[in-house]
Amino acid sequence: MGLIEPFSPWDEDSHPVNTDFRLVRGTAVFAAGVVLALTALLAFVWGHTHSADSVYLYREIAIAFGMFSLPLAFLGIVLTLPSSRLSVGVTLFGLAISLVAIVYFIIHYPHEWNVSGYDAHLYGTVLYALGVLPSAFAVLVSLSLSVAERTALMLLPEEVRSDEDITQEQIREYMKEEANNKLKEV
Repeated sequence: MGLIEPFSPWDEDSHPVNTDFRLVRGTAVFAAGVVLALTALLAFVWGHTHSADSVYLYREIAIAFGMFSLPLAFLGIVLTLPSSRLSVGVTLFGLAISLVAIVYFIIHYPHEWNVSGYDAHLYGTVLYALGVLPSAFAVLVSLSLSVAERTALMLLPEEVRSDEDITQEQIREYMKEEANNKLKEV
């Protein structure tokens, strides 16, 4: 299987169990991102009910969890959809850059974060954006692949769609033949 070719139910090494595992794994990672986001919100609110000394600690935990939740949710989406290995790799790369930004934030918050002189918040925000943007792009690519695959399946005749033993290569060949026949008609 190539780097850009999508994972698919018709891959030779694929089995319904693998597809189910992909869905469970992706959903679990996405759910972990959502739980982290809710935990971040809870920590932020909880921090405001405690002493002024601990507000920054709770705020730091909340922001770090919130920062980690978005790329983690993106990874869950990419793992759930029929994504290419390249999309998964780009998402993991974005997640790694986001983790570096989170560490940068933890090191500099609160004393060097938004103070005159050293603008740590500017560098941290740009670094985080450089991590989130590739992950968001990979989600868009994965969604596009999913829509394209479903659209291609809907264009196939029922006898081809219902064949459980058909491979992705056979579907491609069928689609090529149909496209050539359409061109000959014109």
